[in-house]
Amino acid sequence: MASNTTLTKKDLNKVGFRSILLNTTFNYERMQATGFTYSMKPVIDKIYADDEEEKKERELNHLTFMNSHSYAITLIMGICAAMEERKEKKELINGIKVALMGPLAGLGDSLVWFTAIPILAGIGISFAMDGNILGSIFFFLAFNLLGFAIRFGFLHMGYKLGIGILDKISVIGDKITRAAGILGMTVIGGLIASYVTLNTALTITSGDAAVNLQTDVFDSIMPNLLPMLYTMFIFYLIRSKKKSPTMLIAITIILCVIGSFFGIF
Repeated sequence: MASNTTLTKKDLNKVGFRSILLNTTFNYERMQATGFTYSMKPVIDKIYADDEEEKKERELNHLTFMNSHSYAITLIMGICAAMEERKEKKELINGIKVALMGPLAGLGDSLVWFTAIPILAGIGISFAMDGNILGSIFFFLAFNLLGFAIRFGFLHMGYKLGIGILDKISVIGDKITRAAGILGMTVIGGLIASYVTLNTALTITSGDAAVNLQTDVFDSIMPNLLPMLYTMFIFYLIRSKKKSPTMLIAITIILCVIGSFFGIF
């Protein structure tokens, strides 16, 4: 559904400046979700200025789990801005976010933290070792200029990319929504194996035979079986029992402490 409101460079730049505060509200429940929503607010406020209820729904839609590279994430913001401008389905927007946050995190880490920053720091250190104050000044300026260049460059690139993609896929929007949802769930499945760790130390002995439940039973059935089962259990409590994620985090910590004390985990 096309919108009568068109975003300007000024609107996008507001998103870019707000993205600087992305990690100030980082938490272990939804990670960068609050900062992402805060960054997207100028876009949502403008597009849905005449519909307060829809504005609230769109803001809540962005308050879902989000975790990507602090600079490169603006590419996703740009694409989402284009999608909000076109008033695309919330499910499609979420699918795109989930599908892109993992690859962009890897790309950003490789280009910024593992490549650009060591090079810039090396140059600054070479000055500093000679007693030149320009070493610290150079690194400070170069580091921040790089951050601004990536943030705003990726933001505007994402917006243009989003507009181009939406023009091409508008006729098959439902299929893209379904495909993005499937891809998003696949990414989440991969994140479970990476982020959730749950191993049992229990061993069953019978005479001289000893069976380690983790390596001999669970891992032989399926690697990372326990993390998957625990994640599904937590999802069930949130979805069906409407339990608070904060309460479930506290329960998880308590279970880990008790399990470690008794040698279960």
